[in-house]
Amino acid sequence: MRATPSAAVEELILEIARVDGAAWSVADVTVRLGFTGEDRLALALGGSQLELPGRLPALAGAFFDCPGAVAETSSIICADAALTVRGDAGAAQSLPLGVRLDWDAGRWRLEAKAARIAPKSLWRPAAEQGLVPALDMSDGELSVELTLDGDAGVRGARLDAVVSGLGFSDAQGLHAGEGVSARVEGRVSRAASGWRTEAELEVDAGQMYLDPVFVDAGATPISVSAAGSVDTETGRVTLSPVRFHHRSVATLEGDLRLAADGALEALDLGLASTAAAPLHATYLQPFAIGTPFDALTVDGRAAARLEWHAVPERRRVRIDLDGIDVDDSAGRFVLSGVHGHVEWSEAPGAEASRLTWDGGRLYRIDFGSGTLDGRFVGRRFDLGAPLWIPLLEGGIQVSDLRVDAIATPDLSWQFRGSVQPMSLTALTGALGWPSFGGTLGGDIPLVGYAGGVVTVDGSLEMEVFEGKVRVGELRIADPFGVIPVLYADVDLEDLSLDALTGTFSFGNIQGKLQGRVHGLILKDWKPTRFEARFATPEDDDSRHRISQRAVENLASLGGAGAVLSSTLLRIFDEFSYRRLGIACRLESGVCEMDGVAPAERGYYIVEGGGLPPRIDVLGFNRRVDWQVLVGRLRQIVASEGPVIR
Repeated sequence: MRATPSAAVEELILEIARVDGAAWSVADVTVRLGFTGEDRLALALGGSQLELPGRLPALAGAFFDCPGAVAETSSIICADAALTVRGDAGAAQSLPLGVRLDWDAGRWRLEAKAARIAPKSLWRPAAEQGLVPALDMSDGELSVELTLDGDAGVRGARLDAVVSGLGFSDAQGLHAGEGVSARVEGRVSRAASGWRTEAELEVDAGQMYLDPVFVDAGATPISVSAAGSVDTETGRVTLSPVRFHHRSVATLEGDLRLAADGALEALDLGLASTAAAPLHATYLQPFAIGTPFDALTVDGRAAARLEWHAVPERRRVRIDLDGIDVDDSAGRFVLSGVHGHVEWSEAPGAEASRLTWDGGRLYRIDFGSGTLDGRFVGRRFDLGAPLWIPLLEGGIQVSDLRVDAIATPDLSWQFRGSVQPMSLTALTGALGWPSFGGTLGGDIPLVGYAGGVVTVDGSLEMEVFEGKVRVGELRIADPFGVIPVLYADVDLEDLSLDALTGTFSFGNIQGKLQGRVHGLILKDWKPTRFEARFATPEDDDSRHRISQRAVENLASLGGAGAVLSSTLLRIFDEFSYRRLGIACRLESGVCEMDGVAPAERGYYIVEGGGLPPRIDVLGFNRRVDWQVLVGRLRQIVASEGPVIR
């Protein structure tokens, strides 16, 4: 320490190379005390390379300056002080302060106030890396009051701060606020093993976007409060209770523990039963934007509990659902009346989860009530009991189900099961296709989902119309996306035309039918490409008869005409045929038509044969617009049938 005499000022200077605390340090400390006369003092305190506790950013320097303090018997008052801090980038920010120091009988109190300053003078984007976030403060006012109490050391502290009309943004557009008003209160006091802390933050005005969440604090204010302790020996921070309250949205309460380096050691947090709609709209839906679930509306009530510990085996989540309804505004799915609970844990012995629902809809297909039992461990789910889903007057039985990489871009699942006879009339009606009867059933081989694509390992085999239908090479890309795409090859074997045509108003045909639809592509469940061919099997020895109405309807599909082996068309209700068939190659909205054999000016759809009366049906149009063809089919199904006179 040295003293420098002067005609007007006598100055004391104290220089210290380094000061180290339990969790902080500062280098090149300088203290200056000047006597100006007239009961006034000049005070200055500064240092460099400030390492702060926890995860607070380091400072390149800090400097406190009070050029005109008033000294009284037991106090020093400095109304025009300033605190200047310098971040790693080197640029400095200055905060004007009013400071008062009182002492009495070994106890002292320090009060510092900064009233109605512009926050943008404290934050400068990118210039102060580590000191402040890279935010551009465009507007607002800030008032700060700090009080310290002590004797030989600090015994307590209180911070009160109010910000109003704050505007901020960052260069990336990920964080922004306008007209934000907030209040902060914090208290610290000495305890037996360290410090006792209390703090509260309330934001009651303005709008904020914190990617991807948007909050209108004026309509739904937010408050965060915590009380706890800091152990000076271990540096551990324990906060109990911690409370987050977003009015009309959600309330979270619990406890947390932080290590000396700021790492999370333990967290126990609970969400009391709350309305699901505002919770989903505010905090869940923003994270789903760009995914198949970004157009959901959710109703009902939900509660949750999170237990997180540094030891993975002690991590657990429970979600309770009560009357949850989920509706996709894009029309892809609906789920109603969901009740039950979901249990998740990192430990292999996680409790089982159980969910029930009243019903729902997948695209245009309604399904009934069901119960899901299973177990979530880590990022995996395993079905605990067979799942039955009623639909289309039958249902699907899922015997095995496994889901991996839950809540990651690598989500995948696979299952096996069976289809209990479902009504094809209900299915075609739900999909808006021409209606036909029969049932659909059979075993479901291994079905999997990975990389946004559903695939089937093997073939789906169904017994329908007294024959068999085999679906192979089945896969669905982006099944829950805006435009799902289905790929498949379909083969038909020994279908009864009598059963097929007898289910709707097409007219009766007797005989067998085989065929295929290969290279099928459905976009948004509408055919865009396929190669289809249906014909009488070569070895079919069944009775071959066709009604007048079926003749006319087949003729209309390809702009065809009917040619009877005699002129007695008006007399007979049905005719014999040797074989029949039709083919369509769909590409770019146009169907390239063909039949069972070439004809002089077209192709045979029905080739006459057998006992009289025999009939030929010829097609003349090779290219038919697909929508026109579908329209003709719908007219055929809806009509009462032609009358031949």
